[in-house]
Amino acid sequence: MSTLEYLDPGGNVNFTLVPWKVLNNWLSALNGNTHATNAPPEYLNRGKVIEELVFRRDKLYRIRKNVGRLLGRDLGFGKDWRLHIGEQGFTHLEELLIYRPTDWRKQAREYLFKYEWDLDNVGIAFDDSRIEQLRTVSKSIETDDSTEIVTILMKTPILVVLFHPEMPRTSRYEPLQFLLAYSAQGSLQHLVEALDLDPQSQAALLEELSPLDYFFEFQQCVEMYSLDMLRKCGRQAGFHRLCLIKELDFSDIIGQRMAKQIIRSTVVQHVVYGNRGRTRETGLCRREQPLSMIFAGPSGNGKTELAVGLSKLLNKPGDDFYHKVDCGKLSDASEVFGKAGAYQGSREGSHLNNFIVRMAEEPDSFGIVLLDEIEKADRGVIHGLYQVLDKAEWTNKQLTGDKEAQTQTLNCGNIIFIMTTNAADTVILEEARLDRSLYIATGQQFSNICDKYTSTVRRQLRKTYPFTDGFIGRINMVVPFVPMSNHDPAQNILFGEMDCVAKLLIEREQDRLEECSGISIRQEISPRTKHRMARIIVTNAIVEAGVRSVQKEVETHMGNKMIHSLMLEKGGVNKDALVQYSADEAGKKIDFRQLLCGGDAEEPNRESEALAKLDDDVFG
Repeated sequence: MSTLEYLDPGGNVNFTLVPWKVLNNWLSALNGNTHATNAPPEYLNRGKVIEELVFRRDKLYRIRKNVGRLLGRDLGFGKDWRLHIGEQGFTHLEELLIYRPTDWRKQAREYLFKYEWDLDNVGIAFDDSRIEQLRTVSKSIETDDSTEIVTILMKTPILVVLFHPEMPRTSRYEPLQFLLAYSAQGSLQHLVEALDLDPQSQAALLEELSPLDYFFEFQQCVEMYSLDMLRKCGRQAGFHRLCLIKELDFSDIIGQRMAKQIIRSTVVQHVVYGNRGRTRETGLCRREQPLSMIFAGPSGNGKTELAVGLSKLLNKPGDDFYHKVDCGKLSDASEVFGKAGAYQGSREGSHLNNFIVRMAEEPDSFGIVLLDEIEKADRGVIHGLYQVLDKAEWTNKQLTGDKEAQTQTLNCGNIIFIMTTNAADTVILEEARLDRSLYIATGQQFSNICDKYTSTVRRQLRKTYPFTDGFIGRINMVVPFVPMSNHDPAQNILFGEMDCVAKLLIEREQDRLEECSGISIRQEISPRTKHRMARIIVTNAIVEAGVRSVQKEVETHMGNKMIHSLMLEKGGVNKDALVQYSADEAGKKIDFRQLLCGGDAEEPNRESEALAKLDDDVFG
């Protein structure tokens, strides 16, 4: 049926003529589902479709409620569009998780917040054989003895993300983290056990899904905040995005449960208690102090990335309210606060000064200022921060229009100042080596460990510049970043954070080589081989250097070796080939061999034509 049938002469959609099924198909297409049978008009707004569906649902409910009152019983809600299952067998929320169009996360939140979606009970009628058939997928599982084909019924969004055939390896993590952040319950072990597989197949499937098991176990240890309480406190404080802080624990940074919990708690307390009301003159929010934190820990463990992630959660997607200052490159304090008086360039103001000016115009938003490696800053920078951190007062050095005096004072209470440092590395590494319980502790035991670590790091910082008593006293919180765990994951999966990172990077490198134009190498890596490769890479990496060292080792053993082999005239792999990886843990060696040779008869001719043209361009 053509969409044009529902358009009036002005080009607007006449929704009264559009059937339920077509409306839902339009929404599926707008969710990124290319299999939807009805293409929506190019200019159609997703919100308008949802608005019409909500209107119809409420209207139908009112009619049925009145009829039910006459009959003496409740006839229910009728056609609930939220639980609509498309022709491919998936709800609209699941379509967003599978196809991930632009702003998919924002749209998925709409289902959770506005329409109160229950992630563990989606209300799907599985007694309908058609629906059950659509939501079923065949999975090939390789055991020690043979290859078994099993049938999996994807009952919940979690299972859809894990087993949907259109979800590539590295595409599963972001939607999975999103679901775990909003309390989708159950360990991966229990989910696999519920699939009614034999023990050997269960073990093989768990091995294949690794390192997803780490994220499920991580969620079990996180002290989750109530979404309802966060939303209530956010409304009262005039900051509605506070509820999104739940996603901080499940950001892209592996581990750092202690740092994430401390940051989450500190930000929530600052938003709830830090809002001292609105000024009588302007009616705008005014906070008496900015929030300030010190991120202390070894390099390569996610300090900068977590600051960026916090900025994205606290502000709308289009807002650029994050500013980084590399203190190691500063020559003097004027590069931070701006030049005064008649000095050349004084009218423009510094980059940070202009950022503060811009944030002063957005009093209901939060800006993140990252002062990287604060211990390398000039003494003038440290002294200049005293007034800023103490009274939330910033002297604007930017001169615009008729403004001729650098005396304007701005309130910077809506700025979160984050200072990173490596000054306490030795103490943090030693504490982490002596006490492994910090990676697996929960409840009061974990709270006690957090308090102990924070106090220890704070005492250590006071012994080094610039962390004097006066400076530390103005800081709201010291946040320790512990090194990633590198112990035996067989004892507890949370002990294997380095292994988890290595497996994620192996999969990412695998996808990168397959998608790279001019290479297109298909790679076969069995679950056990991937585990052995991860162990070898972690063994060779410098643990103290964090993720950066693991990334270098992955590139060395996979990408660099593969490109070198492609360049060889003899004995190397061919373009578009299928290669199989092997790993020898005893010899700490990762290797690969070519199984199939790719390419077709026409490809060399096209390459020859391209080379001939290149010769003409270069030598002609």
